[in-house]
This record gives sequence, structure tokens and C-alpha cells, in this order.
Amino acid sequence: MDNDCDGTVDSASACGCDVETNSSNGHTYLFCDTSAYWSTAQSACASVGCHLVTMNDSTENSWVTSYTNTYISSDPWIGFNDRASEGSWGWETGESVSYAPGYICESY
Repeated sequence: MDNDCDGTVDSASACGCDVETNSSNGHTYLFCDTSAYWSTAQSACASVGCHLVTMNDSTENSWVTSYTNTYISSDPWIGFNDRASEGSWGWETGESVSYAPGYICESY
């Protein structure tokens, strides 16, 4: 994808993010280590023709997690949210929820 309009597929510096392609599903991901609220991250993705990540299975989740740990220094935003209706979770893209990522609890 040519998000920076230079006539070639984006390099690793696209949008200030690192770019990786998952060979098992052919999807390209931008790993952006910029502090932002969820809505700001969503808008930043949309501005370059992308959306916050939607993970369709545990293999994709593992792949995304491995690269996230390489490129991002804090917990990233993903497209799984309940913004439309509190307590009703879904993907930002409107895709059906056939897989939902796990969660981590921290003791007080």
C-alpha cells in the first residue's frame, strides 16, 4: 500500500511506524509507538487507509503480539471495543467476533 503517496509501497518509516507483513495471511500491519487515546489512534489509522488491528484467530494474535513486543514500548490499542454500546464488544471494522483476544489481570 502506498500511504505516503511516493509511488512505491511504504517503507518502514511510513507514518512514523514500523511496517511488517504477515506471510500467513498477507496482511500488512503498521506498528506505531506513539502515545495516543483510542479515538486518536483510530483516526491516525483511518488517515492512512487502515484500521486498528482485528485479530481473527490465535495464530494472528500470536504473530501480532510478537511484533508488538519488538516495536511498541507499551500496550497498544486494537480494534476490539464497546464504544457503540457499553458492555457489547465488537471489532471496529464491524467484522463478526469469531475470536476475541485474551486479557490480563493485575493484582492490587
